[in-house]
Amino acid sequence: KNEVSCPSVLYLATMVNQQPAFRFTTLNAGPKGITKHREDIPTPQSREVLVRIRAVSLNYRDYAITVGNYISDIREGFVPGSDIAGEVIAVGSSATKFKIGDRVTALFVQNHLYGDHVDGGQALGFPLDGVLQEYRVFDEINLLKIPGHLTDEEATCFPIAGLTAWSALFDGRAFKPGEIVLCQGKHRRHIVFCAL
Repeated sequence: KNEVSCPSVLYLATMVNQQPAFRFTTLNAGPKGITKHREDIPTPQSREVLVRIRAVSLNYRDYAITVGNYISDIREGFVPGSDIAGEVIAVGSSATKFKIGDRVTALFVQNHLYGDHVDGGQALGFPLDGVLQEYRVFDEINLLKIPGHLTDEEATCFPIAGLTAWSALFDGRAFKPGEIVLCQGKHRRHIVFCAL
């Protein structure tokens, strides 16, 4: 009798083993330099989580990288994109933070949980492979649960927008208690990052 006790293993065993992934293959060619490839679906290791990507938002940074206006040491072959909303479909043997079915988004700068700004060495979408693919493995510490009231499309717009708002307020100099910040927006959803 061949029984599988782990639901994530059963799910992985029944999935197609390849996915579409988009890689940046021609320098300074803009979006035309991104080509579609078929690649193996990764398997999560110990503290990793496999996410099925449901929505991706594109940022100016993504475009600027493809035309050569953002980072000088760009290389071919990486997967662009950094902001996602997705669903956990498998977890590694030691992962405890998420369960199958959880909706998640990813930190833009992987492994930067707090403290002073670090260089972009761990940024999704370059130099790390990004999210323009159907499945991606993340260390569980680099994911956040998506609040239930947000759609996937709404949630995918938060990571870099939140980082941009934070950087506008705190990079360069620290605000002092009592200082005022003006937030423009027609609706409450437009000024959500003022809550930072």
